Amino acid sequence: MYQVGIIGCGRVARHHAGGYLGNQSTAQMVAACDPDEDARNRFAEEFGIGRVFASAEAMLEQLDVDVVSICTPNPTHAELTVMAAEKGVRGIVCEKPMAMNLPQADAMLRVCETNGVRLIVSHQRRFEQTFMKAKELLDLGTIGRLLRMEAHIGGWDLMSWGTHWLDIFRFYNNDEPTDWVFGQTEIHNPKHFFGHHVERAGFAKIKYANGVEAVYHGGDITNGMTNRLFGTEGVIEVEPLRPEGIGGPIRVLNATSNGWQIIDVPEEDHVIQPFVREMATFFECLESGEKHPLEGASAREALAQIMGIYESSRTRAVVHFPIHVTDNTFLAMLGSET
Repeated sequence: MYQVGIIGCGRVARHHAGGYLGNQSTAQMVAACDPDEDARNRFAEEFGIGRVFASAEAMLEQLDVDVVSICTPNPTHAELTVMAAEKGVRGIVCEKPMAMNLPQADAMLRVCETNGVRLIVSHQRRFEQTFMKAKELLDLGTIGRLLRMEAHIGGWDLMSWGTHWLDIFRFYNNDEPTDWVFGQTEIHNPKHFFGHHVERAGFAKIKYANGVEAVYHGGDITNGMTNRLFGTEGVIEVEPLRPEGIGGPIRVLNATSNGWQIIDVPEEDHVIQPFVREMATFFECLESGEKHPLEGASAREALAQIMGIYESSRTRAVVHFPIHVTDNTFLAMLGSET
């Protein structure tokens, strides 16, 4: 039985907790920490957790936990990951985005490798059945060879939500390395989400080593959320906007579909169930040593794409990979660390 500690007791921590509750035969939440006394006490009462602490350091010094979930504001992810790895945990589930810049991400990877700690970053949408079904259809050749991917998310930014879509692009495209990125972000009147400033609008094009292209747009320049996959023989849409009134979480158009074909996906708790699958796979990988789909190195590539898009916005140039950007260019353009 893995002993789990939760670091940070806000909304996303409840999603992680739901993931662990879905694996009760494997894991038990034994402790939680948050500097806000009311927050940590409410969380402990809600999930039946016996020990609470004001800080992660106190929790890790007083208890031997096997796995921690880091569910704190984004600028704290790197520091807390390094601390947990050095305190001897076996596994870390860190919320996305992995870090605020690439040197932080590299430090996280190094300390985990040095201490034999498994690190995954919670791009849990890879485990949401709608996206898994789209990937299955793609792998079956339903639309032929993949050529281009599109995704948009209204009202959100690259670090808070766009990181999910960049990871989903990698999921669809078998984690192919990035060739280059080109993008633009709105730096005027920024929003402040999860502990730092973010853009109000962003647009990017990504080219992968295998020639597949992707286009992302988010924030104030788009509405809703949709994925589109274009292949040599058709199109797959995930959560389509459906201007024609056609239903279904997925629809397919190809030579044999006789118009749009609706692909039904069984209903489930689409918020919690992906976390259940993510955690279950993590525990399996801790036992087997197999690579987890959300390994820290994969999240580092998504973060590098974000940093590349910000750098492209600053330089008005295509940014080729591997990139060597050491700061968060968006924050640098604002003249702000957070």
